[in-house]
Amino acid sequence: MIADQSRSTIRKGCSPQLPRSDQHFANCLLLPVETIHRELDGKILLSLFAAERGFRTFLGFKGNIDAPGFPPSFYISKSVRRGSTLRMMKGFGHRIAALDEEGLVRFRGQGFALRLDADALNLPEILVAWGRSNADDWRRHVHYRGTPICEAGNPRIDLLRAELRSFHQPAAQRLREQHGRFVLFNTNFAIVNHFIKGHSRLKAAEGSSTEAFSAAMTGIENHKRQLLDHFRDAIPKLAAAVAPHKIIVRPHPSEDPRFWHETAKGIGNITVTDTGEVIPWLLAAACLLHNGCTTAVESAVLGTPTFAYRPVRSPDYDLELPNAVSTNVDGETALISCIKAVVYGRGTSAAAPAQNLDILNEHIASLDGAYSCERILDALTELRRRPQRASQTEFVLAGARYGWRRLKSLIRPVKRQYDARKFPDISADVVNERIARFKIALNRFEGCSARPAGHNVFLIEKQTR
Repeated sequence: MIADQSRSTIRKGCSPQLPRSDQHFANCLLLPVETIHRELDGKILLSLFAAERGFRTFLGFKGNIDAPGFPPSFYISKSVRRGSTLRMMKGFGHRIAALDEEGLVRFRGQGFALRLDADALNLPEILVAWGRSNADDWRRHVHYRGTPICEAGNPRIDLLRAELRSFHQPAAQRLREQHGRFVLFNTNFAIVNHFIKGHSRLKAAEGSSTEAFSAAMTGIENHKRQLLDHFRDAIPKLAAAVAPHKIIVRPHPSEDPRFWHETAKGIGNITVTDTGEVIPWLLAAACLLHNGCTTAVESAVLGTPTFAYRPVRSPDYDLELPNAVSTNVDGETALISCIKAVVYGRGTSAAAPAQNLDILNEHIASLDGAYSCERILDALTELRRRPQRASQTEFVLAGARYGWRRLKSLIRPVKRQYDARKFPDISADVVNERIARFKIALNRFEGCSARPAGHNVFLIEKQTR
């Protein structure tokens, strides 16, 4: 058992320790959040559903959740890319389940397969797939050894359902009032325009062929670079064509936004911003422009006209699903014509909703019926009945791994800047304001609230009388 830790030692970068009497095994969830605008609302919602079932949830910045000091919990990983974090958290005495934030939109073939560690697929007691397509890819993977797969969707999809539109409408209305009618351009070029210069988001799995991975990544990077050059050239021309209406450029959370600020320099109707969650932006926009971006899938679910600009194509390196639920446009002239028609209200070339629905149902399990959050918790409730503990050796190794990570973070200031970009400081008041909106939208979660439990870490639970 981890030694008790007094409240005075809970400081930035450290995690909390509950009193020993409160440590009920598997009654807690650990929910790490890496990118606040993409993950926070969905994981707050999951925490609220969990609170109704008697779970207590520690939710917060991934770097502070991936740490010692928490009571034995279900650790719900955000991805299945790397096994090192899962080994560490298992060593700290937690049980492992895994979502995969990048599992919905995937590169084909080796571009997908060579990025998944064997441990990442096999250490979890359960893998939570977005849907049938994601689950089938895992089952075909060379490292897959039979880990149970729950086709549950993702809490992010719950946020798109009609029942929760009212949750987003106030923010969407503020965006309409601020920007008028606008085109939303969500970028997806962190592979060639990363916030940390020289850093690659694409990393080989442990034990994979370095040669094969290098070849696949070179192809992906070359393709992305060509697309980036085409978008850089097209965006100023599109802005001129839709003026006085705006183009809102939202850089990917991992991108260097300076590239897009330079592209927009001197053009009055282009705004570059990464503020706020994407769903209100999608609800407020006249249409979405992208290439291979997960946001296109969210846009298709919401029914926002969606355009994939594809001046160059690659059967190996294009991201198939986002383009499949979009109107595909090859050249600048056609792009400008299609988007002008939507912005000026002369019609839309968006793909038929029925066609999109067939595609989406293949990839997403929770568009209707039970919420994704409920399906995930059903699976965890089954696991709850099977206790499991880490060995002393695993705990020592986990502590060493954590110490090494902390050391690296102290000597890499640019990494801290990057983390702060993806998860800026927030307060419990911010979390509780969102909880209040969820309560109103769904008319449930009475008695649930959040309180601070460390720096950028919050404990969400239902108060009992």
